[in-house]
Amino acid sequence: RPPRAAQSVLRVSCLGTFAMRWLIPRLPRFYRDHPQIAVEVSESYAPVDFRTGSYDAAIRMQTAARVAGPEVTAFLPDYQGPVVAPSVWAEHAEGAGLDGLTRLHTRTYPDGWAEWEARTGRPPSDGKAGTVFDHTFYMLAAASAGLGVAIGGWSLVQDDLADGQLVAPLGLVDTGLAYVYVRPPGQPNTAAQAFADWLVGEGRRCAGPPPALRAPARPG
Repeated sequence: RPPRAAQSVLRVSCLGTFAMRWLIPRLPRFYRDHPQIAVEVSESYAPVDFRTGSYDAAIRMQTAARVAGPEVTAFLPDYQGPVVAPSVWAEHAEGAGLDGLTRLHTRTYPDGWAEWEARTGRPPSDGKAGTVFDHTFYMLAAASAGLGVAIGGWSLVQDDLADGQLVAPLGLVDTGLAYVYVRPPGQPNTAAQAFADWLVGEGRRCAGPPPALRAPARPG
């Protein structure tokens, strides 16, 4: 962790579950290489507005094709798909697919299931069926606990998949979205640039799901 007398503070606004499950666990590597910078992470899902003066940079998700300009750095592509506790999937059995499983939803991403169905060419389901949680991390915890099946992003569930807490039986599809790092235009900031470079490197380390877990998107 950074020393108490860190020379500069970088305030980063970030999506909550992404901060918990991806960003913060990796920060020790940033501090190892940049001990002079202290990173303060705050949670927000709102559009980036630097006029508030409450943060120096932000992490959001947007369409990868729209990323442009030196102040916006795409560093991690997004892959998503249904994730469920292995015991639930084994008991439910492969032949039934998702039918009969409780679908879990989150208020911070209410269109998750509908968008996954559209990307994979599956028929729309009843969007109101299932259990709704306030945050994605609650929803993923519920899936791990065996309460149902959730739409999970690779960056948020890769550790759970690796340690067997969750499985992605139908694979994960490229959403065409990316996590992006945004800085205010025309305001050079050495700490913010160092963090941008580090995020790009960490994004390469994370890469994406292995080929066996990549589901094909609907053609066209």
